[in-house]
Amino acid sequence: MNRFAKSVIALILFATPAAAIAQSLFSDMTPKRANRIGDILTILISENTSASNKATVKTGKTDALELKSQGFIPLPATKQDIKNTYSGDGSVVRSQQIQARVTATVVGLKDNGDLLIEGARQIEVNGEKEVITVSGAVNPLIIPPDNTIEAFRIADLQISYKGRGVATEGSRPGFFLRFVNWVF
Repeated sequence: MNRFAKSVIALILFATPAAAIAQSLFSDMTPKRANRIGDILTILISENTSASNKATVKTGKTDALELKSQGFIPLPATKQDIKNTYSGDGSVVRSQQIQARVTATVVGLKDNGDLLIEGARQIEVNGEKEVITVSGAVNPLIIPPDNTIEAFRIADLQISYKGRGVATEGSRPGFFLRFVNWVF
């Protein structure tokens, strides 16, 4: 056997096990869809809500009361007009928008195979703390291989977004005004 043939055989012998090892290393790294307790997935939250409500109420009532003497009871004759009117307007306009990514963990399985998920994300910047919590149920068949899913695909979705800090407290009415609003 010449030197070239020996080199080719040696290359084949050494390259085959290395390729098998490399393939087994990388096959374990391919993403797997979340499908059991403890798996994680990322939820893309892009919610825009707006609502408005307007009410106008106008009522009016006029009553007349006339009293005359009945002969056996001497009363002065009187005539009274009673008028009652009410007018009120009210309107509510609300608009909210939230854009976020929250990673959630599968915490349970429903009887039909859907995954119960819960997750939270806390961010604190300059003394302002924001906490986003998410929970719901996801059909594992609609989860893409990258384990990222839009919030609108989650059943029984609950999103809570709370903030606390100087700016939040500064925009809140004072104690006295809150007390007066609570009483009245």
